[in-house]
Amino acid sequence: FFFFFFFQAEDGIRDVERSRGLGDVYKRQLLLLKGTEKGNYKSEVATFASPAKIYNLPLSATFNIEQLTDTISALLSNNFTHVLAPHTSFYKDLIPRIAGKFDMQPLTDITAINGSDEFERQIYSGNAIAKVKSSERIKFITIRGYKFAEGRKSPSSSIDSIVTSMLEVSPGEAIMRSRGIVPADSSFAKIDRAKIVLCIGRGIKDKKTHEVLRELVDTLPSAALGATRGAVDNGFAEYQQQIGQSGKCLTSDVYIGVGVSGALQHLAGIVDVKTIVAINSDPEANIIKVFYSS
Repeated sequence: FFFFFFFQAEDGIRDVERSRGLGDVYKRQLLLLKGTEKGNYKSEVATFASPAKIYNLPLSATFNIEQLTDTISALLSNNFTHVLAPHTSFYKDLIPRIAGKFDMQPLTDITAINGSDEFERQIYSGNAIAKVKSSERIKFITIRGYKFAEGRKSPSSSIDSIVTSMLEVSPGEAIMRSRGIVPADSSFAKIDRAKIVLCIGRGIKDKKTHEVLRELVDTLPSAALGATRGAVDNGFAEYQQQIGQSGKCLTSDVYIGVGVSGALQHLAGIVDVKTIVAINSDPEANIIKVFYSS
């Protein structure tokens, strides 16, 4: 098999190829997006299974997704059988575009790999797991990263043996033009990595209570403030804080839901949390019934 992995420097590398069915890889290539010419990423990559080559593609604040698609599509050859990337907002936009260039159907949000062409993904808001088999010549896949264990680091190749090439985004014509990127609140970015997540629901009806909860989060170690879709729609939180099927999926140690009713699309985002605490004046709230019974 020939594999092409996407990863971003700030996210580290998850050892996906160790999954059952993808262990016997004899050629790997990595694409480092948002990288720099300098850095310690080569030493990090060297601790995992040896790649054949690393492509480093720095992205400016005004990069164009269409031009980036053309650049990566030109890089991929017919020798690749699998192209993998994290299931993040960025790659949910990029991977289908690249797959379309090759007239291939992408597989998104994969939670398990059972073979070179067999995969698992959640359906019905996480209440069922579908086993799918792909007959596509090139399998374009986005994976739900936290479902795969961190790779065990061990010296597998020397840094000197890793070939690195710098790339530039092709200057081709594009319909869209990017005027820049507005950075989000840095505290939102750690919601899916926090050990403790306090979530506000539609039951929180005033901003004063919201501020009290934010102060509470600031006093807890490795904590973040999340929200349900209802709280976001009511203007009490930002979309980057949204937890659920249409937001972030959590694997935190503790989830504390305050005023959360427990809609199915929200519960799909917390099924992998170790401990769930629900604070609600309604003892019949769905979040209490579902998780108390289980």
